[in-house]
Amino acid sequence: MVCKVWILLIGLILLPVSIAYTGCNDPELNVGELTCREVETCGLLNWPNSYYLLNNDVSSENTCLVLAGAHNSVLDLNEHTITYNTLALDLHNWNFEEPFGSDNWVIDHPGNVERVYAPNEELDDYLWDDYFIRITSAQPTTLRSNLIHIPNADQTYIAWMIPHGPYHDPPSIFIEVEREDGVTLCRTEHGNFERAPGIKCEFQASAPINVYVKIGTLISDPQYTVNMDFIGFASAFDQGILIRPYSDYLRAPDNPEVSRSDNVKIFNGFVIQGDGRGPYGTGLELVSDDLEINNVLSSVNGINTENVMIQSAEAEVYNNTLISSSPYVFNRMSITAQLKVHYACDGISIHDNFIIGGPQRGIEVGGADNVEVFNNWVHQNSTVTNNHGLGAYGGYNISFVNNTVHPIHGRGISFEADPYHPFVSGYIINNSVIVYERPPSEYYHNFDFTCAHGIKLENNIEDVTVMGNIVDSSTGPLTWGGCPLNIGVDENSRNITVQNNTFISEYREGSESESFASAFLAYGDHSELLIEGNDFYSNHLFYYTSATIDPGPLIQSNTFTRTYPERKPFHTILFEGWHQHFVETRFLNTTLEGAEYTDLYINGQSGVYEYDYSVGWFLDVVALGSGQPLQNANIQIHDAYSDLVFTGTTNEEGRVQTDLTEFELSGYANTFEEILMYSPFRVTATYGADEQYEIVEMDESKELIFQFGDTCPVPYDYPPCGCMTTEEVTNAIVAWFAGGISFSNIIDGLEIFKDGPGC
Repeated sequence: MVCKVWILLIGLILLPVSIAYTGCNDPELNVGELTCREVETCGLLNWPNSYYLLNNDVSSENTCLVLAGAHNSVLDLNEHTITYNTLALDLHNWNFEEPFGSDNWVIDHPGNVERVYAPNEELDDYLWDDYFIRITSAQPTTLRSNLIHIPNADQTYIAWMIPHGPYHDPPSIFIEVEREDGVTLCRTEHGNFERAPGIKCEFQASAPINVYVKIGTLISDPQYTVNMDFIGFASAFDQGILIRPYSDYLRAPDNPEVSRSDNVKIFNGFVIQGDGRGPYGTGLELVSDDLEINNVLSSVNGINTENVMIQSAEAEVYNNTLISSSPYVFNRMSITAQLKVHYACDGISIHDNFIIGGPQRGIEVGGADNVEVFNNWVHQNSTVTNNHGLGAYGGYNISFVNNTVHPIHGRGISFEADPYHPFVSGYIINNSVIVYERPPSEYYHNFDFTCAHGIKLENNIEDVTVMGNIVDSSTGPLTWGGCPLNIGVDENSRNITVQNNTFISEYREGSESESFASAFLAYGDHSELLIEGNDFYSNHLFYYTSATIDPGPLIQSNTFTRTYPERKPFHTILFEGWHQHFVETRFLNTTLEGAEYTDLYINGQSGVYEYDYSVGWFLDVVALGSGQPLQNANIQIHDAYSDLVFTGTTNEEGRVQTDLTEFELSGYANTFEEILMYSPFRVTATYGADEQYEIVEMDESKELIFQFGDTCPVPYDYPPCGCMTTEEVTNAIVAWFAGGISFSNIIDGLEIFKDGPGC
């Protein structure tokens, strides 16, 4: 048997180290009924029922291993390394760290181009290293690279640049690949790149050739400038291990066949993207059913690259380490993830993986059913905003349980949907989330402050439970707003429960003045949203919305704790927005620690159009007689000003529940009306001639019990004790003359004597 030990790398990454098998004849190797086949080079594996044993490290300038028709097989990497995409094209000074010269960038109008030195400052103005370039568009300007040799034909090549700002109204720019003889192979022009601005062009080479990469601006307007910090040129669409039943960008000309390979296990080795650093590659791209991947370390480094992509029915991915140093994505709306479960999947289990460093999402589940994601550790380093460590977009029965999401830079967990991809049945349970997010590289300096989501629910969500999570999303220097809970569901959403979680948001020292720290950020239709039994902590805002809430959620039995020090004016509730509505937001049975319900702020200058919310608590009043429930006991509650605020009678269980509202506020535009009920309250219970009362404070919801003794005392009886006799009526009148009872009791007694049951 193989003897395995484990080493610890970078604190948390576990790598298997073993004595590799020497070949198919190794007496320790047991392949069962499979046929053992040694793999010595990259290429096509197309025999079914095989035990493929990697016998040494292998590499390829493009895609390495392709499995086609290899059903019911095992690929044992045997502690060896697959290195793919090793072809590095010789683009000089791609990051502008060196001065311009004839051997890198030749500029037709040098006065328009400046190398800007900005080490570790103005982090939102550049992406990598110490320099970027700034082009002023006084006139159209072109920069041309050195001459680059492309040795391999029949490959797809992509040239790209990462422009960076300004956020609004940027100048038109272009990127082009030109053959040595002046023929244009590809060209892309772009005039809007304010979010995730990857601008690229691609072509296929039919023979080895020499080319130039050209970039520049297209307009003449000196008020506009554009920054650039990354020019790339590489072979694209390369994979380490590929199973795909259809033809696409399969960059392996010596292995052109594609077909399914179902029931495949891949394990025990390394899959590394090489120095080519090409975009759109994948360590393991697997489109087949019945897959198992374990004990694989995958490392990727190109833009829009992923470690693992599976599209499968029945798959298990576990005990892997996925590392990404990918610097960016071309389009933030086309989700890139280190581990992606793609559409048409069913029955997927992803657990016990380390996922580190990706530029967007750690694990993404897209349009899949019956997926469980548990016990994973995600530590992404995102450069765009929709960058949750765990994300699901549409699908059915998806669970994120017991995961740790502690980004280097990024957000936490997201369930999202749209009318075409609804989300039905999801669970976010017992996860640990600590969010840290500064304005990412997709934005220029003039960014709008938004919210770093800990847990986000958005759009068409149905039957979702969020329970037992601990989430911290706080602010700091150069960070965005902290929002551990962010909910923006629509009118089609149903049955959403957020229960027994801890949400922490702190406005920390050195935070940006525009940022905020809100324990709960809300917008949308919350008619079927229940927020219950949670602990919220904040030194700035408990509940904040700047978009329409109609109707609002039911927020009950939660504890909101105000923390210190206060670094920004504190508000329990903040409503603001232009012509927005905040309707029927209900706070019931809420415990406030260090704050008041009336510590409300409505931003009148922002044009709040309509609002209606209330804060209340529950009080159960119970009447017992000789230890048994008393029905029809009369209960009245008066506030501190003796105003009657509740009246009712107990039910067959001797109980009545009140929904007292301490504070109601409704208004239109900048006017409002307050209805206040003031604590303490006098609660009076009357049963027969016996009247009792208690004074209670509105500090927390409670059960108040009134104990009545013998509920059928002489001189008169009340149901359920039977009818008054003639003797009892006489005794009651005598007692009235003696001042022992009130005349109203006599009248009540006579009515019972006349009309009581069985009388």
